[in-house]
Order: sequence, then C-alpha cells, then structure tokens
Amino acid sequence: MPDGLVTWLIQQPPGIPYISYLKTRLMKNLLLVFILGIVSPLLAQQVNGPQLTGISETSAWTIIRIESDQPFIIGGNRYVLHVGDVVFEHSRHPEGNERIIEFLVDPDAWSAAPKAVDAVLVYGLYQGNMTPQGRADHMEGHYTVLGPLTK
Repeated sequence: MPDGLVTWLIQQPPGIPYISYLKTRLMKNLLLVFILGIVSPLLAQQVNGPQLTGISETSAWTIIRIESDQPFIIGGNRYVLHVGDVVFEHSRHPEGNERIIEFLVDPDAWSAAPKAVDAVLVYGLYQGNMTPQGRADHMEGHYTVLGPLTK
C-alpha cells in the first residue's frame, strides 16, 4: 500500500474538528457493519440444496434423480425417499458423483406411490421414519422436502 493511502486512511483530515471526525468515522463503520449484516445472510441463502431434477423409466426401473449444489453425505446411513406412505430405499450415486443421487424404484412400487404428495428426502433409515404416524410426529435425521413428484 502506498504511504499516502495509509496516511489518508488513519489521519484526521485538516480543518475538521476531532470529535466531528470521530462521529463521521463511527457512522461510516456502523453503516458498513449494518450493510454486511444484511448482505451476508442473503448470500448464504443462495445454496439451493437437493432438488428433484428428473424422473425416467426403463424396462426394469423408474429412476428418480435428485441433484444438489452440495455433496450428499456418504457414510454409514443411507438416503431414503418418502412419498406419502411409500418409502424408497434403493439409491446410487451415478459414476461416483456425490452431488447426484438416483433412486431405483420398482415399477409396481412407483405406481403405488400417491400423486400430489410431497416427496421427502431423508438421510437415515430410522424406525420412526418408516410409519406414517412416526413421520407425522417427527422426522428423524437430515431431511429435505422436495415437493410433489410428477409422474
């Protein structure tokens, strides 16, 4: 940094009373903190999270594809997709991509899934999540409501 810039930043300008200078500087700093306090949460909310990106059918499976801007958790638990009372447990990460998860659903189970009901992606196959009453009381684990699946 050039010496003149540092002096300009920290030195009181000539001809301005010291108290007035401190008040002005304090107001500018408070304004900056206020603006950063508003902008920071807005920037943090730009994370989209898991989103349903497609449903395709093959002769053996209906494939429900979910993508996220953040990697999915790869660990001891697994992701489970709830659609009403129907629970889909079989998933994969195609080509090892941790930002994509695909659920492989038997065509009969897919036809039994209700329409216009929110799909809920849950990390964790917990007993409390496996019954409608358990899900109504509370959902265990990390979960995201994806909205209704369009068949």
